Amino acid sequence: MHGRWQPDLQTRAASMSDSAVPQYLRALVRDSAPFQPIPSPEPTDAGVARLHLNESPLPPSPRVVEAVAAAAGGLNRYPDASYARLRATLATHLDIDPACLVFGNGSDMLLGQVTQAVLEPGCNSVMPMPSFHRYSRGAQLEGVRAVQVPVLADGRCDVDGLAQAVTGPTRLVTVATPNNPTGGMLGASELQRLAEAVPASVPILVDEAYFEFGRHVGGPDALEIMRRYRPGPWIVVRTFSKAYGLAGLRLGYGVTSEPAFAEGMARLRPMFAVNALAEVAAVAAFSDQDHLRHCMAAAADCRADLEHRARVMGLAVVPSAANFAVIGLDRPAGPVVTALRDRGVYVGTVGPAPWDRHLRVTIGEAPAIDRFFEALQAVL
Repeated sequence: MHGRWQPDLQTRAASMSDSAVPQYLRALVRDSAPFQPIPSPEPTDAGVARLHLNESPLPPSPRVVEAVAAAAGGLNRYPDASYARLRATLATHLDIDPACLVFGNGSDMLLGQVTQAVLEPGCNSVMPMPSFHRYSRGAQLEGVRAVQVPVLADGRCDVDGLAQAVTGPTRLVTVATPNNPTGGMLGASELQRLAEAVPASVPILVDEAYFEFGRHVGGPDALEIMRRYRPGPWIVVRTFSKAYGLAGLRLGYGVTSEPAFAEGMARLRPMFAVNALAEVAAVAAFSDQDHLRHCMAAAADCRADLEHRARVMGLAVVPSAANFAVIGLDRPAGPVVTALRDRGVYVGTVGPAPWDRHLRVTIGEAPAIDRFFEALQAVL
């Protein structure tokens, strides 16, 4: 096996998934799917191509590195639990009320807090499928039914289908744009339709983890659309992990429709949900928009190259606005992913049928992309 991804930990997780979960844990926990760590080689391992986690292949802004180095000497102190500097930076940049901001250890944490805040037994949660696993996982852990609406053939969320799936028990509607793992991006008119169609009593969660990538190619700003057209509660969630290259520091933020929504979510978070280095890194990253534009241009070029080379091989491509390409195969993707991993190339799958014949390939350094196509040619 290529790479150093701690096989002992994976073996242990697999053995735990086969054993009985202790009865003293909640039934919802006992009945939920086991946690399975994603096999991941070391980023510095020259023997592998790490193209499965949607990470940035470029390092963060030099300003981030300098800010983190300067702050490292103060790690004996707890971070500012109010996130005053980051809150002020984002409020100014986004032109919003600072009290409408929430922060978490990655946007994943915030997605979980939204479900905790609004879902309860007896209701349901409407979401796209396939999409980020946290949506259905969050519903399951709150004991509610996940109403999954298939995405469209081009990978975009079906906003009309999502709106039509809302019933009396619905307490949350989630939409992602661009959508992970299909890459489809919604247009402004689609987001407006969803904002106006969902009853004002039902919160809308817009996951914009890949917002900057979509914006770079002309996509809409869901925050602006929600503020203008949405009569009911909403939250737009974004992250510093992808476009800003801060995946290792774990920092996400959300903008809520009103301060009361943010206050309710704050009651669910730990006192220090964001570490001190993540906060100073985010402030520094926001100060270097030139670096962000450079990264977005590089990502667009790499994605276009990935898609072109796939087409040259005779493979289908689903247009993506995120930092990954979606490549169609003439066979099930699972065995192909395994065979590629055996050759030191790590890529992802997309979802159940009809998406079970697609690969999700993160944009990456040129040598990693070359290695992917060499291995894919051999496997196919």
